[in-house]
Amino acid sequence: MVDNVFDEIALSYHRNTEQQKELCDKHNIPLIKILRTESVVCRMCESERIHEENQARVNELADAENERER
Repeated sequence: MVDNVFDEIALSYHRNTEQQKELCDKHNIPLIKILRTESVVCRMCESERIHEENQARVNELADAENERER
């Protein structure tokens, strides 16, 4: 058992990903391969994509709440 949750996250990341030689065109950092899915992604691009999806959902919920308040 790992006492520090951040150590557990880091261990899981290294266990489940593999750094590639190719670089991201946008961020100029090495791509990573997610071993479970065989997907090759840029961790920064993926983070941005997830953030955009979450923000779109938050905006939808806020718009729906504003409509209910009218």
